[in-house]
Amino acid sequence: LLTLAALLLWLFWPFPPAPVPEFDCNAGFANWQAGWSVDKKAWCCAHTGRGCATPPPATTSAPYDCNAGFANWKAGWSEPKQTWCCTHTGRGCPEPTPPVTSPPKPQTPAPPNQCQIGGVDTWTAEKRKWCCEKYKNGCPTAAPAPAPAYDCNAGFANWQAG
Repeated sequence: LLTLAALLLWLFWPFPPAPVPEFDCNAGFANWQAGWSVDKKAWCCAHTGRGCATPPPATTSAPYDCNAGFANWKAGWSEPKQTWCCTHTGRGCPEPTPPVTSPPKPQTPAPPNQCQIGGVDTWTAEKRKWCCEKYKNGCPTAAPAPAPAYDCNAGFANWQAG
């Protein structure tokens, strides 16, 4: 019997009504700036986006979806889309072109005999002759005069003492 009473109370007990909005944001909206209270403006702005002192920011969408077709962006994207996506998302940017390099300058052939390289004693006879004729380098030097066997002037002042 007690269970039946609890069930009847539960079935017929009045539930609280659904919450009523604190303010009707449609009522008087045509003149909301002058006709609404500060509280109504704040509540309606927070709950419905109406009555805000500054309009809520408009949601703008990007003019291009830079993920769509990215796998084939070079051939599939228009030039404006490539430019926009490269500038705003870093996608679809053309690879930098390598700098133009000029071909290497041809080297002037070296003279047949480099007369400044290596010691003269390592040169061939042909190289010595050529360098001597062209640059006066590597020419044979005259042998020094042989030193006299005795210096007759040495000790001349004291020759008698010996």
